[in-house]
Amino acid sequence: MSALSAAVSLPFQVETLKENGLNIVVVPLRNGSNVIETDVIYNVGSGDEKMGKSGIAHMIEHMNFKSTKNLKAGEFDTIVKRMGGVDNASTGFDYTRYFIKSSSSNLDTSLKLFADLMGNLTLKDSEFQTERQVVMQERLWRTEDNPIGYLYFRFFNTAFVYSPYHWTPIGFHSDILNWNIKDLKDFHKTYYQPTNATVLIVGDIDPKEAFAKTKKYFGNIKNKKEIPAFYENEPDSDGEKVVNIHRYTGGLEYLALGFRTSKLSDKRDEAAKYKDKVVLDVLGYILGGTNSSLLDEKLSDELKLTSDISSFNMKLKHGGVFFIIATMNKDKKASDAKDEILKVIQNIKERKISEADLDKAKAAINARFLYSFESSSKLAGIFASFIGGADSKDVDVSLKHLKNYIKDVNSVNLKDLQDVSDYYFTKANLTTLTMSPKSNSHKEDE
Repeated sequence: MSALSAAVSLPFQVETLKENGLNIVVVPLRNGSNVIETDVIYNVGSGDEKMGKSGIAHMIEHMNFKSTKNLKAGEFDTIVKRMGGVDNASTGFDYTRYFIKSSSSNLDTSLKLFADLMGNLTLKDSEFQTERQVVMQERLWRTEDNPIGYLYFRFFNTAFVYSPYHWTPIGFHSDILNWNIKDLKDFHKTYYQPTNATVLIVGDIDPKEAFAKTKKYFGNIKNKKEIPAFYENEPDSDGEKVVNIHRYTGGLEYLALGFRTSKLSDKRDEAAKYKDKVVLDVLGYILGGTNSSLLDEKLSDELKLTSDISSFNMKLKHGGVFFIIATMNKDKKASDAKDEILKVIQNIKERKISEADLDKAKAAINARFLYSFESSSKLAGIFASFIGGADSKDVDVSLKHLKNYIKDVNSVNLKDLQDVSDYYFTKANLTTLTMSPKSNSHKEDE
């Protein structure tokens, strides 16, 4: 058995608490490291927000490190540091993830802290008002003062019109200013419930102990209300969307180009749609996933148009985007880069791509997976991305896809690349944003 096959065959175990529907996933490494990572993954992100309340999932993430009925603000971090651990969190479109990396002997402390956040968060208005300013500053440096961040935000504003994917997790500036503490309490009460969460424990731990202790701390937390169903209303795209932005960029042009990869009109079964996602992952590596990818070789090495170019398949629970983003070299045009990118994509559609390019992409994906198995933290990140991602409605389906992912990747052939490219990489699905340096004749974009 290869190292990779052995890794993917790790004996992870899953249990759902009958008391409240909490999912528990344990991945025992038994490597003698005495290191574990404990995660809590909530199936909620910016994709669950409403227009006018954007960014609130991210704000809740910040507030989760404030006071509870048992802890003062900041005490969570103090306890974790005192035991030699590290904690952090992140908010995405579809899920929010909290983690503590610690020694195996501190599992009790990690679980107790996370259970306290789920069941006893106080959400004080005074703490909220202070933290809102922190989030505003984060938005400033992530989006307003960052050309790539701003382009990324504006891309989703353009590609999606009706769905909550119209904004990224940081939210709109005006919405951040207009939230109130009741908004936060309602959101937390709705989505921060056991039935909407998974506790993930990865590392040097005995599964029986992990399940028993998780049940001890989380088993008595009650669900408070029914989680609303997502109303999917983003219509199929019926034509290319093009936006030209003018901002202070340091004299460089930038390009964001993406194809939407889901359609309301697509009535195929979930298995067929999932296979497409795997093929799109492979295409992401072929086109711009490595330093020797097709786009990097053509646009950066040969034509000297770009200083940086990358592509990736963004799998979303209620949609998806195949995304290409590039920074131009000085005095080079984003429009020229777009033309060359579309030529490379056309070559794939016409099967003007070698088996060697496909094999190189597969090898890169295999290597990334192998690398993730080197530590509990990296491995937890992979598991969390499947548990909270596009298939998060069913943890068993998510983990089945994870278990079979490398096999599915390695089964992709050239015809798959052509078929999927033909289906998704069309003008109707395309959104293009260019950003060029602002001149005196242009007013600053809001």
